[in-house]
Amino acid sequence: MAKLVAATHSGGFHADDVFAAAVLDLTLGLGIGFTLVRTRDPKIIGQADIVFDVGGIFDPERSRFDHHQRGYAEKRPNGVPFSSFGLLWRQLGTDACHAVLGAKSTVLEAGKVAEVVDIELVQGVDAMDCGAQEFLPRGGNVRIMSLSAMIGGFNPGWQEVKQDFDSAFIEATAVARRVLTNIIKSSHDVIAAENKVLEAKAEGSILLLENFYPWQIALFKRKDADSLRYVVFPNVSGGWRVQAVSTVPHSFSMHKPLPESWRGLEGEVLDAVTGIPGGIFCHASGFIGGHATREGALALARAAIEA
Repeated sequence: MAKLVAATHSGGFHADDVFAAAVLDLTLGLGIGFTLVRTRDPKIIGQADIVFDVGGIFDPERSRFDHHQRGYAEKRPNGVPFSSFGLLWRQLGTDACHAVLGAKSTVLEAGKVAEVVDIELVQGVDAMDCGAQEFLPRGGNVRIMSLSAMIGGFNPGWQEVKQDFDSAFIEATAVARRVLTNIIKSSHDVIAAENKVLEAKAEGSILLLENFYPWQIALFKRKDADSLRYVVFPNVSGGWRVQAVSTVPHSFSMHKPLPESWRGLEGEVLDAVTGIPGGIFCHASGFIGGHATREGALALARAAIEA
C-alpha cells in the first residue's frame, strides 16, 4: 500500500507546523503511513495528499490545512484562531488521542480528551502563531519561555555553517510528539478523575480528597466551587497536602492563601507558629503546605480558614 504524502513549507519552522506533523505522526506514523515533504514548490504541494501550513487553502475535505491566505477566518467560539496545528487537531485530535490511549478509552472518551488537550495545549500554540495578542501574556522585563519558543529553538542559528532545517524539523517533531503524548495521557487522567472530585465531600470551605486526583479543573465544575478555599489530599510521595484554591484554574491568584505567618517555614519552626505538630512545610507564596498526617492537614486547613 502506497504511503500518503504530507507536505508543509521548507526553511524555518514554528511550533504550529511541528505539532501538526506530530499529530500526523501519532495518527498515521511518520515513515509508516505517510512521508513528509518540506517544500515551497507549488507543483509538489498540489500533488500531496495532505498539506498543512502552506498552499493557501483551507479545505478539510481535500486535506488542506493552511491559515495564511486572505479571507481565512477560522476561530473557536472563544475567539482563539486556528493555526495549522489547531486545524489538524480539530480534524484528527480524537484519532490521535485514541491512538495514544488505546484500550484505555472509547472513541467517545478520546473525543473528550481531545477537547481538554485543545484547551491545555493547542489553543496556546495557535494563539502564539496567529499573533492573537489578546490571548497572550503581556510583555515585561521577565520572559517566560513558551512551548512555541522552545520548539522554535530547534531552528538552526544564523552562525551555523550547515543549516539543515529539514533534519531539525524532524528532531523537533519527535519532541512535539512526546509532549503531545504526555498531555493526552494527563488529560485522560483529568477526565477519569472528574467524577471523583465532583463526588468528594466538603467540610465547609475545605474539600477533602481521600486519594490524589488531578482536581484543579474539575473543582470548578462543582456547585460549591465558589465557596471552596482549600483542598486537602494525600501526596504521592507521602504525607498530606493542603492547597489554596485558585480563582481560575492553574493560576497563582488565590481566594485565600495560607496565612502569611506560616509562609516559608518548615518542620518544628512551622509547628511552633501553627500549634499543630507534624507540619512539613508551607510554601513561601502560601499556595500549598504539607503535613505528615491526614488529620494534621485538615487541622491546618481549618486553622487557615479561621486566620
